[in-house]
Amino acid sequence: MSKLLVVDTGGNGIRTCVVVDRLPIRSTLKESGKSKTLESWFDFISDQMPKIYLENDFDAIVYSAAGRIKDDDQMIDWPNGHELDGIYIATETTKYFNLPSRVYNDARTATKGMYFMTQEPNFAGITISSGIGGRFCLNGQILDNNTEVFGHMLWDPNSRKKCGCGVYGHYEAHFSGDAIIQEINEEMSYRGTSVPTEVHPCRYLDLSFDSNLSWARHIYKKWANGFGALMANLISFYPIEALVYKGTFGINAIPRTEEWIRESMRNYLMPGLLDRETNLRFVRSPGSKNEEAFVGAAICYEESLCI
Repeated sequence: MSKLLVVDTGGNGIRTCVVVDRLPIRSTLKESGKSKTLESWFDFISDQMPKIYLENDFDAIVYSAAGRIKDDDQMIDWPNGHELDGIYIATETTKYFNLPSRVYNDARTATKGMYFMTQEPNFAGITISSGIGGRFCLNGQILDNNTEVFGHMLWDPNSRKKCGCGVYGHYEAHFSGDAIIQEINEEMSYRGTSVPTEVHPCRYLDLSFDSNLSWARHIYKKWANGFGALMANLISFYPIEALVYKGTFGINAIPRTEEWIRESMRNYLMPGLLDRETNLRFVRSPGSKNEEAFVGAAICYEESLCI
């Protein structure tokens, strides 16, 4: 029986989860602003370990982290600020905790977990939360050679909106949850008002959209057009059968705008590929609280032991 402590450092925060035989049994709440240095990761892990599993007898510490990672150890390009660039995270974790460790890209772990939970053989797994991340799964295998697609594909070369990776004009800079929050706040400022303090901006957008308010429909229509263009790009690469999605923004945005997304996809697709949109299914991933990434990281670690 494997017992792993999985640490999720994707997005703008950090949380931990105990995964036993690919089953997430206990996780902590996400804490924002605690993931800027490796020392802060270690402090957080040390604080959380006795709280989430009293026995504390883990087989390994496994990370699900944003960025480009080499040899499941070294962070090459960390998009959340670059303070961790070049650091051998797994090696340092083993030194600190005296436990085996591995580090995997969070889009890879999420897609691996999506496959485990849905058994969809050919799909694009995408997370739309503070950012946008994803991977292709073809015949049950995760493609790891496509780190520049999904959220970091170029949408507008003339844009002045800066992506978390430092490049201007990426899809993530325009269509992630954080980008939409900025757009909502700008819209409220233009109208001389603000989002009520007790309501999250994206929740306010959903409530306003459901009430058929024009400003909310405009924001969602614009988002659906951009996301549809992204999806048209993705299904042009491979004839996938499903879009499996998760993320705090995505799980609310996609069901509300699926028809607009499909319309946009048809507008951007080449005529010979229109059947790919027709045959594409939109599937919400069944996990909650980022369980896909926790389970996927555990599976990645287990598979590394069999190589």
